[in-house]
Amino acid sequence: MKVDTSRILRAALIGAVIGSIANLVIWVIALQTGLTLSVPAMDPSMADASGMMQVPFIAVILATTITTFIGGGVLAIFNRISANPIRLFQIVAGVFVAVSMVGVLDVPATGDKISLGLMHIVAGIAAVWAFTTMTTQAKG
Repeated sequence: MKVDTSRILRAALIGAVIGSIANLVIWVIALQTGLTLSVPAMDPSMADASGMMQVPFIAVILATTITTFIGGGVLAIFNRISANPIRLFQIVAGVFVAVSMVGVLDVPATGDKISLGLMHIVAGIAAVWAFTTMTTQAKG
């Protein structure tokens, strides 16, 4: 089934909002339960003594939103090159989420790993759901 490309931007926006809200809920719950959500700092000026930094609020929103909109671009490309772009997108998105989990493995604390991994999965599910349900053309 082909994709109505005029619906991709709206689906990306909805997927990004849903994913961001869900991830912020996970972020708040994790912090309220005593987790630090610390990751290796890319910028030494932001690192604590152990070289770690807490994932900031804005990073949760930006990471979810940027990857969702990139996913929309990927779906548009797949619509041009594939007879079944949605299925191809679902497979590639699943692989992308799995590969993105590699970064979570660098996190030393188990609770942080689980929370951050869950946030990756939630963002992926929100994006795939939005693109799958909101961009397909009606048969007729």
